Amino acid sequence: MKFKGKAVTKADPVILVIPKGDDQIVFTCKPVEDYKPFDALCPEPVEQVFKRPNGEIVEGADPNYEKANGEWFLRKFNYMFYHSLKGDGIEFETVDANDPNTWENAETELRSDGFSSLEVSKIIMATQTANGLNNDAIQAATDSFLASRREESKLSPLSPTTDQPATASGESAKDGG
Repeated sequence: MKFKGKAVTKADPVILVIPKGDDQIVFTCKPVEDYKPFDALCPEPVEQVFKRPNGEIVEGADPNYEKANGEWFLRKFNYMFYHSLKGDGIEFETVDANDPNTWENAETELRSDGFSSLEVSKIIMATQTANGLNNDAIQAATDSFLASRREESKLSPLSPTTDQPATASGESAKDGG
């Protein structure tokens, strides 16, 4: 994919440094670029479709779907969290990359190894930012884009805030002259 003729660049890692005693623990939160291993281990749940005898499809009637879907999203988040953090000196002792039941242990290990709730929250936010899931960053980029558009429209000779060119009859071209 290209945007305005340029290839879309990958997200940059987010660096977070948390001081612990005499050490500085450096977390390099990398964007997860490949979810194929996750998809192979955790296929997305599919809602069972129910049909009434008259052929009418009943949506939302599968009592297990909502729970299964919630569990799937949590596993996907835990996969992203673990894979965003692993490497660069960070090792998790109770996480197996091929066992979805252990991915949540990454957060558990951080807490049990002395990171406070606030520090763990900062680590989670850094992994989300690295993976493009930071609403504040998205909103800031949107605000910046819209502000630049407003500036451009002030400079444009045909902006809605300036006079429109006239036709030969002297009427505004906008009015159909």
